[in-house]
Amino acid sequence: MVVGVFDDQSKPNTSKTGDGVLNDGYALSVSYKTKAGDVSFEPQVVTALTKHETVYQTALSTDNTYVTGNPFHAGIAPITFGANVAVPAGDVKLGFSGFYTSGKGTTPSSSAIYGAAAGGKVDYTGYLLRAKVEYGQFLAWYDYNKTNDKSATTEVDYTNNFIWAQYKIAASKQLTIQPTVRYLTTKKHTSAADTDINRLRTEVVATIAF
Repeated sequence: MVVGVFDDQSKPNTSKTGDGVLNDGYALSVSYKTKAGDVSFEPQVVTALTKHETVYQTALSTDNTYVTGNPFHAGIAPITFGANVAVPAGDVKLGFSGFYTSGKGTTPSSSAIYGAAAGGKVDYTGYLLRAKVEYGQFLAWYDYNKTNDKSATTEVDYTNNFIWAQYKIAASKQLTIQPTVRYLTTKKHTSAADTDINRLRTEVVATIAF
């Protein structure tokens, strides 16, 4: 179990919503790993514990201090849950993951203070599926993500495919070389139009041990 802090926005206690120690954004992560033979199973839940009225920093002012912008889905406590499964198959290690996320609610009504639209709607759901394989010095995984966002007047669907593949080469006892390939496709769909983006990235990392 892990408790984390999103930000550091605590203020002196007043009558305003969100002030005090819990004006910070807190999150809770709980997981439990168990095994059935050689197969390991790890369910996990990650959720926000507070519906804090926080802001994020957007731009520098003329005196180089940050100007606060609109809240990012402030006023809701999203939750994500799912599980990781690890399956050994001889020299090959297989991993499978599936997670579902949901965030619903409204932004705070104090728009004069926080710059948000009063009572702005937040409504999104999504899921992530992953398949992973390890064999010797080779590692690769594939992610599929589907998200539906009904927060705005126009409903938006996002679909993402992501592939990561790498191979570690031992050139000597002191030198290893690791070429890596990353490929992403993302699609944004609305009733008006579709937007497709493809990205391919390659890199080579050399590690020297002294």
